[in-house]
Amino acid sequence: MSGYSWISGISIFCYLFLLLSFLSSKKKEGVIRSFELLLVIMILWTGGSMGMRLRFWPNVNVWHHISLLGMMFLCYGYYQFLLEFLSEESKYMRPFLGIMSISLFIFNCITNFFIPLPEVVSQGGQLQFLYHYDWKVVLLILPMLFILWQTIVVCFRFCRGNAIAYRQLLPVIGGLLTVVVGNIMSTLPIFTGLPVDMLSGAVNAVFLFYALYKRKLFRMSIFLNKTNYIVVAIVLCCLIFPDAAMYVQQALTMQAGLDSTTALIIVVGGMVAIVAALYFLIDATCTALFTRPEKKKQALLDHFSEEIIHLLGVNEILQLLTETIQGVLDMNRLFVLVKDAAGDYRIEYTLNPLDEKNFYFRADHPVIRYFEEHKGHMMMADFARKTIYRSMWESEKATFV
Repeated sequence: MSGYSWISGISIFCYLFLLLSFLSSKKKEGVIRSFELLLVIMILWTGGSMGMRLRFWPNVNVWHHISLLGMMFLCYGYYQFLLEFLSEESKYMRPFLGIMSISLFIFNCITNFFIPLPEVVSQGGQLQFLYHYDWKVVLLILPMLFILWQTIVVCFRFCRGNAIAYRQLLPVIGGLLTVVVGNIMSTLPIFTGLPVDMLSGAVNAVFLFYALYKRKLFRMSIFLNKTNYIVVAIVLCCLIFPDAAMYVQQALTMQAGLDSTTALIIVVGGMVAIVAALYFLIDATCTALFTRPEKKKQALLDHFSEEIIHLLGVNEILQLLTETIQGVLDMNRLFVLVKDAAGDYRIEYTLNPLDEKNFYFRADHPVIRYFEEHKGHMMMADFARKTIYRSMWESEKATFV
């Protein structure tokens, strides 16, 4: 790759790595699917730009439209991701903004009304793409700013007076600001020729990935497979050692007197050895950091499945249950509630015998209603954003502190 195209190449690799890893996972929530859509949009944006710079087949104009598709959908992609991240429903605004974005793209693709095709010029042996904008581009910027404004409104509504929601949204807000600042910097003369906007997109993806990880919406194990290790090892080798490989090949032919074929075989063999060494290093590192803890948790669950069939007493079963949950989730306080004849949920067992057992959840309690609508577990940070939580009495909220 020439110039700064390698930055776009690294960004695309990161996007594809994340996308393929998430696509391989079986169980997905809506926020994961929205993140996948945002990754596809970024791949179109960055890939189209790199295809233009490298003049890939079929021609520059096709890659221009592909990049423009990703760029025009970036604001919408961020908006729909934020809605899913906050579990916010939007019956009318979300489809309206999606239809508006695709309509604007199709209209510009046919007429080149907002953004014309670039003019390809050669200066100093390097190709440059010149865009001749006029006032009509403002008609495209205004709808994008409207979508961005809707995104900011959603963030403000959830963060206002809610410190928990603010902490959850902080990485998302940081990613959005990175994209905005990156695109502004790309218009400044000092950054001419530098793909600052593409680099900001990659940093933004890292922010969003961290936000999803903090919400425990996926397991790191989706990235821990041999194929990913090999791909990462090959890419690292190609990025770090290409110049060294060329230097070694020249030294073998000019100083050692070897023919070009023998020198090439030695260099290729060395690169293969480096890829193998990187693979084993990545495998060992990931196993130590992620795989072993996952295996330990799985062993606890397997032990629970084997022991539960031999227990008859309720207290024995609850004790085994709490010990297993503590080992898997690493928590300090745990309460097991059982539904009584009246439909209320009362504490039957606690991890710490000294914990009080004098409170219970009524059948119509907001927490019970939440679990009836949402199967599985509940994160307090997520529940605190809900309207149903804000409707609770302060004394009820204090129960969860």
